[in-house]
Amino acid sequence: MTEPDAGSDAMSMRARIRREGEAWKLEAYKNMITAGHKAQAFFVVTRFPEAGERAMGAVMVDADSPGVSVSKVHKKMGLRGVPEAEVAFDDVLVPDADILLEGDAEGRAMRTILSQFNHERLGNSAMCVGVAAGALRESIRYAQERTVGGKRIIDLQGIGWKLAEMSTKVEAARLMVWRAASKADMAGHDQPTPALEIAQAKWYANVVAQEVANEAIQIHGGYGYTREFPVERMFRDVRGLAIGAGTIEIQKNLIARLLDRGSK
Repeated sequence: MTEPDAGSDAMSMRARIRREGEAWKLEAYKNMITAGHKAQAFFVVTRFPEAGERAMGAVMVDADSPGVSVSKVHKKMGLRGVPEAEVAFDDVLVPDADILLEGDAEGRAMRTILSQFNHERLGNSAMCVGVAAGALRESIRYAQERTVGGKRIIDLQGIGWKLAEMSTKVEAARLMVWRAASKADMAGHDQPTPALEIAQAKWYANVVAQEVANEAIQIHGGYGYTREFPVERMFRDVRGLAIGAGTIEIQKNLIARLLDRGSK
């Protein structure tokens, strides 16, 4: 879905597909495609301009199709196990069978696509809680083992208070994710997912994960800044999670919009 000039602003998308004979022709350039250089097929969100300028839908494209090429693989700060790629689709022919959601002027197809982001956001939130819990666990272990002046640093009030705050934030984030996941599970597949609770969980888990990972480095001191301990990797990884699946700022915009809608 993401393009160089259309990340959070999906309506600026330039990808287009047009009818040509018995098939369709796709012209698109997508960016930040996770493991795009290894993909065997692509789910491509695109405009259907013949149905209206705001009509957007989705198609499936085989990676081996003529006109599909990976132009770049990004070297990232964190989450290095899953690189992001830039993928070009130059006049790629798409058969009718691979039109998954045909764009419509009313925007029904696009609303269906956007609603699926809730599943990704929920998974993102759970990952953030997991990383934050891991950073907390490493911090407790280090604070129990590290001594200064004959005392464990966990016994120092400054460190103890950090750990107290970190643990409380992790548990609060965990409960928010559980609440959102529980509501989504109860809604089932045929009902809208709880967008408000998921956006709240995603925003809070993103913030908490960054704060806890940052404090974990502080507790480890100079060692926390080295690759000898895992907290530096955790810090790098959660920074990316706060961008993917909708940035922190987008989540707050969404929360405010849903609150306004719910109060009417």
